[in-house]
Amino acid sequence: MKFTSKNRCTWFDNSSLYKDLFAATEAAKNIVRGEGVGLAGVFSTYPHQHISVLQAFCVEAVITMALVALILALTDDGNGVPRGPMAPLLIGLLIAAIGGAFGPLTGFAMNPARDFGPKAFAFLAGWGEVAFTGARDIPYFLVPLIAPIVGGLVGAWGYRRFIGKNLPCNCK
Repeated sequence: MKFTSKNRCTWFDNSSLYKDLFAATEAAKNIVRGEGVGLAGVFSTYPHQHISVLQAFCVEAVITMALVALILALTDDGNGVPRGPMAPLLIGLLIAAIGGAFGPLTGFAMNPARDFGPKAFAFLAGWGEVAFTGARDIPYFLVPLIAPIVGGLVGAWGYRRFIGKNLPCNCK
């Protein structure tokens, strides 16, 4: 990263680091910005071309539901298993496992903030509408915005309703 004299990183300086790399890749592969999501996928998540929008929504909701439920299980003191400093490591392994299993399908956004900002950057960097639609007929950016919220709510509700309240220390 490049820093200014006041030790601040500037957007222009950082973007100039990758400008030549992107230009060379685009020229070598005959890529024209705004036509496809191939190179835009460096910034954001897009579904596999053979996955429908409904399937992508379900994948994002289910993996976020599993993530939230398992994070609650790993951090619940009523669980009875002492984890201490192992919980962050186990959560990291969980995210890696989810990424390895479901990453090829949708890119596993699991967090609207992780996906929308990079899509906005790709839009401003020259991909135009393709950055938000994912070269689909509908605005695909809604899937990684809404599905993780739905999945997170269902995962938290399911954990509290079916698991958390039935733990030995919570049963009265």
